[in-house]
Amino acid sequence: MRPGTPGFCGGRLRQARVARGFSAPELASRLGVSRQSVSLYELGHQTPGPSILADIEGALGLPNSYFMAPIVAGAEPPAVWFRSLRTTTKRAREAALTRLEWLRELIQIIETYFSLAPTELHQPACERPLRMRDIESIAEEFRAKAGLGDDPIGDIAAEAERRGVVVSRMDLLPRQLDAFSCWMSPKRAVIVLDANRPAVRQRLDIAHELGHLILHSELDPSIAHLEELEEEAFRFGSALLIPRRRFVKEVLPSATLSSLIPIKRRWKVSLKMLIHRAGDLEVIGSERIQQLYKQYSSAGYARSGEPLDEVISPEEPRLLRQAVETVVAMFSPTELAQRVPFPPSEMEPLCGLPKGSLGPGFVPPNVRKLVQGDLF
Repeated sequence: MRPGTPGFCGGRLRQARVARGFSAPELASRLGVSRQSVSLYELGHQTPGPSILADIEGALGLPNSYFMAPIVAGAEPPAVWFRSLRTTTKRAREAALTRLEWLRELIQIIETYFSLAPTELHQPACERPLRMRDIESIAEEFRAKAGLGDDPIGDIAAEAERRGVVVSRMDLLPRQLDAFSCWMSPKRAVIVLDANRPAVRQRLDIAHELGHLILHSELDPSIAHLEELEEEAFRFGSALLIPRRRFVKEVLPSATLSSLIPIKRRWKVSLKMLIHRAGDLEVIGSERIQQLYKQYSSAGYARSGEPLDEVISPEEPRLLRQAVETVVAMFSPTELAQRVPFPPSEMEPLCGLPKGSLGPGFVPPNVRKLVQGDLF
């Protein structure tokens, strides 16, 4: 009889394989086993022997304990707003969705210790198709309720988290996914960012995904007209970050790339977004807009980055980080490690914690117990 591994969870193997971007034949080749063997392991019809399990751990970079943790049955997979499906491979989407499942599992574990505040985003009744002036008004309403006026938003991640939105960053290689969002449940929205993008683009990503969560919560991304809805979310994000009334006073019809750089510094948005916004609002004529785009391309900003990209620091999501630090302060890293199936190397980036911070010597900073949104 072929030796196996009692307690091995085939579903965890599939999660890990997909998260690492391997097809079943690719993993089989790495392990030196047949494609059928990998399929049998994942379906739970057979378990790998000790030597094959050790090879699996090495190939996928996950410990033995991960593969022994059963998957708790949960809700149906959420409807996720990805960017253009034409430029995003199925493999990249599936890898992101698997990490999203890990994130959901982590949130569920955290909430066994205390309750995070539910997501509260006002979702106005919208007639379709949405008019651009309606989107501008909804963004202005968001600003007014947040007390932001027409001033720059210092920390858009914090504004999202104050409303109970979980913001997380992942390494979304191979750079096909800028960001994505979903309602995990009626009370929990999540925004996931690509950790590799410049700060100004991450800010627009957050504002853009807030647009999806607010404007499109009742729609199904799998059957929606994505290009139209992406444009709506972009318009919302632009209006949220740079309000119309202030923008038309700061940008001149004769604007140059150089004159837009101080505006980028103040509002912490990309030059490309500023040009797009100026065109949308007709602050700058269409002929001048085309000239600015050509100058932008000639300057190589699309390839090598824009001025100030290295100066403007990325915002740090805090909700999950403070939640984990609170659990560790209440108990210990060991307590949390026993509950979370994946290792600290996976959990730390999801929560915005420094690499290695959940090791045995981790001492959490002074934190408050996060009960019903006691954050910031």
